[in-house]
Amino acid sequence: MKLPPRAVALSAAVLFGLAANISSCGDDEGEGAPPPTPPPDCESSEHTGTAFVDQHPSAWGLARQVRIEVYVADSLFTKGGWYPQTVTSYYLVEWADLGDGLLAQTETPCQTDVSTIWVETVIGGTVAVETVIPDSVIASVPPATWTAGIEGFISPEGDPSEWVVYTLSDTEYGPQYWVMGAVLEDPVSESCPSDPNDPREWDQDGDNNPGVTTEQWVQGDVAHVYLCSRTLYRLEPAVVCDFENDAGETTYQVSGGVYDVVIDQSLYGSDDPSQTDPESRWSPNDYSFYVLRSLPDGATCADVLDALRD
Repeated sequence: MKLPPRAVALSAAVLFGLAANISSCGDDEGEGAPPPTPPPDCESSEHTGTAFVDQHPSAWGLARQVRIEVYVADSLFTKGGWYPQTVTSYYLVEWADLGDGLLAQTETPCQTDVSTIWVETVIGGTVAVETVIPDSVIASVPPATWTAGIEGFISPEGDPSEWVVYTLSDTEYGPQYWVMGAVLEDPVSESCPSDPNDPREWDQDGDNNPGVTTEQWVQGDVAHVYLCSRTLYRLEPAVVCDFENDAGETTYQVSGGVYDVVIDQSLYGSDDPSQTDPESRWSPNDYSFYVLRSLPDGATCADVLDALRD
């Protein structure tokens, strides 16, 4: 049985929270930010010692995954409730040295993938609901620069080589954040506006609708949803790994957990009257993570996707 158009009232996915199918050299479980320890398959060599701190790649690919739950409202055709979803965002990253082991990490968004939600129907079975982040939204996001750090220390196993710890979000620098569809003076503490006439509203993708426009597809029918989305998160410190690629060249990788995720969204409007204020929440019992992998100088978003996206 095909559902009538727009029969599912669904919260839009968090835009830049972050999915599966990314190789990780870290643990599979975790919560919070424990002291950094080498992942079990992380190779220690001269490449990850002091030499890396002094001379390291400047181009990287970054993927961040966040596992969330999205609320689907009851309808005549579907069962309401919280449904799992994963969001992956890919970025081209440039490192610039600031001295004393500090880096300016500039992230340029490349692509965001959102997993399909399978919503239960009242007559049995499921229906697929897909959220699409249009290219126009990705293109409208300006690069963001954060302060990162790399520091060498002696391996806890007594190995004479040094490990290198990468740190981005910590108590000194505060959480990372991405805001879409609004201009906020204090993105860490200021919530998204919901009134399209609010002076903070920003038609970021320039489509003459408030905020940013996402698409929700149900069995061939699409609803356009106009949103403000604000996401905050922290990253675990992690040890830099190295391995040889197929060409025998040294490639570096950093992977760790994503934690303390805050999701704040508001609905400016929609061409579907059944849409309600979006509700999404972080799923802390499901492991969310990030992966950084070094790339050749001059890398592009295509190289990022080739390196990190299956």
